[in-house]
Amino acid sequence: MSFDWKTLLPVIGAAVTGNVPGAILAASTAISDVLGVKVDPTPSAIDTALKTATPEQVIALQKLEADLKIRFKEIEVDELKAQLADVQDARKFNANTHGILYLGYLINAASYACVFAILYGCFKVLTGGSMQGVDPGLAATVGTVVGAVVQWLMSNAAQANSFFYGSSPGSRQVATDLAKSVGDATARIK
Repeated sequence: MSFDWKTLLPVIGAAVTGNVPGAILAASTAISDVLGVKVDPTPSAIDTALKTATPEQVIALQKLEADLKIRFKEIEVDELKAQLADVQDARKFNANTHGILYLGYLINAASYACVFAILYGCFKVLTGGSMQGVDPGLAATVGTVVGAVVQWLMSNAAQANSFFYGSSPGSRQVATDLAKSVGDATARIK
């Protein structure tokens, strides 16, 4: 019996055609267990084995497919739980760490001071500073370095602000929403 097994068994099909050796090996092992014959861990061997499967074996493969979908959802939920726990632990740890708060203040102050100094320097150059003895190549190099430092400082200031105040108004709600969705997903699986 020949059938389009990639359409009928999309999880197994994705594992086999994804060109990931571990996924192909896992698929061949599971298919070998269901069919009762050894299937080599190659896409062509799996394709041949599945195209010659009996109707009873196809039904067993569909059950395997359903079990794999459930298992993948369980893994996804476990990963979400781990991410949520990690975020909560980080927030608990950093909530009472004054050094991190002072570091955030320092980064913000340094970024603003740097920008002020550069703007003040530009003002002085434009209003009467002498640039006659400066090599243009050196001036461009110094400008590039100063620009990179300012970009780095402003990037870190933005990260510090996002850490302390959230990156958007809804970011404070993300952990609660994630916890609720993980709980809902867990309840649906059980």
